[in-house]
Amino acid sequence: MKISIIIPVYNVASYIRRCLDSVAAQTYKGDIECILVDDCGKDNSMTIARQWIKNYSGRISFVILCHTHNQGLSTARNTGIEVASGDYIYFLDSDDAITPDCIEILTNLAAKYPDANMIQGNTVVTENGTTVHETFRTQIPEIVSGRQEVDHAVLSSTLCTATNRLLKKSFILQHHLFFPPGKVHEDICWLFFLCKQLTQAVFTNTGTYYYYVNAGSIMRDSSEKNILRRIEGYRTSVDTFVTEMLQYGSTSKYQQQFVADILLNYLEYICTCNRTSQWLNFWGHIMTLSVKARRKASLYRILLFLCLMPPLCFLANYNSWRWRIRHYIISRV
Repeated sequence: MKISIIIPVYNVASYIRRCLDSVAAQTYKGDIECILVDDCGKDNSMTIARQWIKNYSGRISFVILCHTHNQGLSTARNTGIEVASGDYIYFLDSDDAITPDCIEILTNLAAKYPDANMIQGNTVVTENGTTVHETFRTQIPEIVSGRQEVDHAVLSSTLCTATNRLLKKSFILQHHLFFPPGKVHEDICWLFFLCKQLTQAVFTNTGTYYYYVNAGSIMRDSSEKNILRRIEGYRTSVDTFVTEMLQYGSTSKYQQQFVADILLNYLEYICTCNRTSQWLNFWGHIMTLSVKARRKASLYRILLFLCLMPPLCFLANYNSWRWRIRHYIISRV
């Protein structure tokens, strides 16, 4: 089987060699194409990448696609999907890396379970050269079937990113699983709709991906501009999910917990922003959502509502309080 690895490239001059070295080191003997999407960064990332490819003499085919202007991570991934010629697609962020046996492990599982549309590996989180933790919150069975079980595994037990998943290209195209352009939390939105189409998923608890906590990444950017963008990303994601859930009715409890957890993340950033206008917008948003979902009220949803509104919402700045909400309320929503 042929694998297409898609790598969006934007301002990663310090990390792009490490990423490409990890692709070149793959032990998989089958056909691999690696698609780099130049999203018009301001550093010399692509100069480094082009020189690296020029010096490479292995069996992997490297392709460079160029945007005319910066369009964001979502559009860069979509560009890669459109031109990928592989049977399966694998998303890799350009400031991360994969283990040498990553593609081999995942393709072996794909061959073992040919009906599965998604095969996912565990992710190793690394900071300052030290492994912090792996992202699977529990040991996940090798194959998971059924709506509730898949939602639990994907939405509640793993890292909510598009990376480190082997996905059939035909499945992506069939269900139009492209990334929403312009969103900060594009992975969250994409993952929610991915799960709605999955009836079976395959996992390996072995770490196959290195997620590096980098100081310059957008997720570590504490500027007010970035915080406001993230707040807007959470707000639009929640609106999209709630509208979808109410429209189609049939939702799993893990989808509901997923949305509740995003609401808590949303609140955490409101606390960080410390703008009165953002607090007022947040409370108005929660009231609107509560009215929409009033027919589905339950004790724990009412408790969550109270925790998101004043005065309890002001405690969300404390990790211990957020942990209690997740442990005692959201897990029972």
